Amino acid sequence: MKRKPSFYVVLGVLAAAVVCVLIILAVMNRDGMIIRRQSDHFAFYCYKRQAQQASALAEQLEAVYATTLEDLGIKSAGTIAIIIHPSPDDMRRAVGLADGEDLPAAMLVQGEVHICCTPGDDEQLHSEALAYQVVRRMVHTTIGTDETFALADALAAFEARGRELASTRAGISAEAAPLPSVVTGAPSTPYYEDFFSQPNSQYAYLYAAFLTFEEEGTGLLKTLRGGSPIRFKRATGYEEAHWDALWRQWLAQGQIYSSQP
Repeated sequence: MKRKPSFYVVLGVLAAAVVCVLIILAVMNRDGMIIRRQSDHFAFYCYKRQAQQASALAEQLEAVYATTLEDLGIKSAGTIAIIIHPSPDDMRRAVGLADGEDLPAAMLVQGEVHICCTPGDDEQLHSEALAYQVVRRMVHTTIGTDETFALADALAAFEARGRELASTRAGISAEAAPLPSVVTGAPSTPYYEDFFSQPNSQYAYLYAAFLTFEEEGTGLLKTLRGGSPIRFKRATGYEEAHWDALWRQWLAQGQIYSSQP
């Protein structure tokens, strides 16, 4: 049976369309195809020319991941996707920001961490901001919700700074320290650059450290899951007055303090 000429016309049009799509994809990916690089707990998505950057980030982030697992007292917080954008404009489009809008060093959007590192950027800021968003993602996964509060972000800042306390302790007063419910129940801070400008952020940071250093492991994960002052006793297992006394002792001592509750 002879095929009608129209069949070959349609076939030709389809073939031409496929060629056009391939050409467009080749142009779009002229810097290299977007690839996936995998480490133990991270999946990096980037152009081929950024593969070395992904490898360097993997080593840094795996160390943060391991420490955070230990502090949370869990075995895994799943695999985290890291999207490395080739330019600020590309990242803005991907995360839904308008042209010219301020672009944070790292963003957590729908469970994925977005970052863009270009020559001349503050490498330490980008490194800490990326770690901050990774830990926030780990907390979200662990407690089963994206609705978190100040303590989750304080823990993220603490881990991002390499568990550094010296600069944060400077100028703080144990007597003036707010109640634990004040520093744990404050609103969440999406961007690392904004965290330390929030009220009581230094105390929230130190409270995360205080709970992390508790030898019995009694406070951190339970308090992360609790969240509000009303649920504080249920979350930690202790009256807030008891927890507050231990917290102030820890601040006053100026070094690692074990409450032995």
